[in-house]
Amino acid sequence: METKVNGADLTINCNDGTLYYCNYLLQRVHYYDTLINGGFAESNTTEISFDYSKDIFVTLTKFIETGETDLSIELYELALIINYGALLNYIVKSKFITGDMILMAIAHKHAGIINKLNKIFMCKRKSKLNNDAIFAIYEFVTYQMPEVRIDFTEMDTAFMSKKLINLAIDNGELEILEKIDIVINNKRNTGKLNEFLNGMPSDIITYHSAPLQLAIDWAKANPDIKEEIINKVLLLDESNFTNNELLTMISMFVNNNDVIKRLMEGFWQ
Repeated sequence: METKVNGADLTINCNDGTLYYCNYLLQRVHYYDTLINGGFAESNTTEISFDYSKDIFVTLTKFIETGETDLSIELYELALIINYGALLNYIVKSKFITGDMILMAIAHKHAGIINKLNKIFMCKRKSKLNNDAIFAIYEFVTYQMPEVRIDFTEMDTAFMSKKLINLAIDNGELEILEKIDIVINNKRNTGKLNEFLNGMPSDIITYHSAPLQLAIDWAKANPDIKEEIINKVLLLDESNFTNNELLTMISMFVNNNDVIKRLMEGFWQ
């Protein structure tokens, strides 16, 4: 179905049909002004190709005419491609910031959105992003855009999922790992510590302020890997055990003289 506005003198060939629009209005956008008046081979003054849907073109023209419009990831991509500064500024100031948009902003090095990342990571209650989206952003930045620096100093610990912490451990992201105490204490208080520790690397112990107590709790809940956990503790410089802690650990290894010997050696260092 073809759509036409009053005074239209420009044919817009969208990827799902044809629209007609006013030449002088579209030329308010520098990209289209150049396209229409620049004599490019792929276009002329009466017809242009638009590689998006008719709906996206309509939302674009709504912004051209009113300075406001309905936002979408497709419109954001278009604004980046045609470098439409006014629309990009409008999107940055809006509250419509999705995980896909952030990844796109990073890929296009769009500073306007990237500069909002620190605020996005600060408060889960106010964010529209879930933990999977946060992890996807962190993973993408870590491996694909290492030059982008995100300040995690004030990161909301509610965003710290198991897989995000795992990645932080792999990359030595101290700004995240310094918050391990808060995460573990919250999990302990809500009775979810064992569930949280299941599948986590034993290296997490080294970032906790009470590594020995955490190791004991973890080893009790995961007897299949208790020796690995205790071995990690024995490597720590802070492995000075109290009598009660030593007895607790020995009781977990009553049939393993080698581990008991190493525990005793650690105690008497």
